Amino acid sequence: IKRKQILLVIFMLTALCINAVFVFMASQTFEERFCRSNAVKIDYKDGFNSCNFQSFILVYFILAECITWCLVAVDVYLRIVRQIRSNFLFIYLCIILIPPLIPIAILFTSKKYGYYGGTFCLNASTDLDIAIVHLPILVITIF
Repeated sequence: IKRKQILLVIFMLTALCINAVFVFMASQTFEERFCRSNAVKIDYKDGFNSCNFQSFILVYFILAECITWCLVAVDVYLRIVRQIRSNFLFIYLCIILIPPLIPIAILFTSKKYGYYGGTFCLNASTDLDIAIVHLPILVITIF
């Protein structure tokens, strides 16, 4: 692997993790996949299950993938426009791996994971979905 392509490899690995979660959840029952049954909604009181695992992993890797894509653009800008050739790999890895942990901590401490009317992959309340997933993606896209 060339040094210049490390960010793209990280981007592909995060995409692979997201796809692996979808493949894993496809093998689960309807109740585990959508965090509900016909009678009772599943929430944090039911303990940690595959539905919660899916929501935590997807929130983390979706944000990590967006950050990685942004850093690819920043790296191209620094190398081509500014002609800065130093290696920022450690800084890039810290930026990719650490900030997505903040929304995971917010999701975990708020105890709003499980079925709250969210989609099957972002199982949190609608307001929390916007705050921890959609808003960071919007900010990264605008940047």
